[in-house]
Amino acid sequence: MNEKIQNYLNNRKKEIALEHEKEKHQLLEKLKLGERVYSDSPIQTLEYPLFDNGMDSKQKAYKIDSAQDLTEEEYNELLKHVPDNIKPTKYTLTGISLWYYFSIILMIAGIIGGIILASDRHDQVVAGVSLIISSVIFFSQIILLARIEYNTRKK
Repeated sequence: MNEKIQNYLNNRKKEIALEHEKEKHQLLEKLKLGERVYSDSPIQTLEYPLFDNGMDSKQKAYKIDSAQDLTEEEYNELLKHVPDNIKPTKYTLTGISLWYYFSIILMIAGIIGGIILASDRHDQVVAGVSLIISSVIFFSQIILLARIEYNTRKK
């Protein structure tokens, strides 16, 4: 496999693992099932996945002490019994990032704006058509990247 591709996949796997660890630690913190243990370093790792901007301007990474003994089976069982308002949430609608929906809305707005601009005056037809084409091309790229990002996530 290409070295760049392998590096990307390894980095993405680390990001996904860190996101999962963050969710576990945040859930335990919200449920008050553990105490914060701070790292000596401000760098987030799998061991210290959370980040705190403290009052003393020292930024520190921390973890919840009870998370180290929590297995995946126990975590999944815990999720079944947690109220919906406490469950970990992702900033997505049906799994795809908000950029996807934002891009679709702006693409439609660009098309409508191009039609209005082109129909308003006959000498602005070229500007209207170019607005339509450029908005479709630009925002379709964002949609494509959102789909790629969604498809590379671990289920």
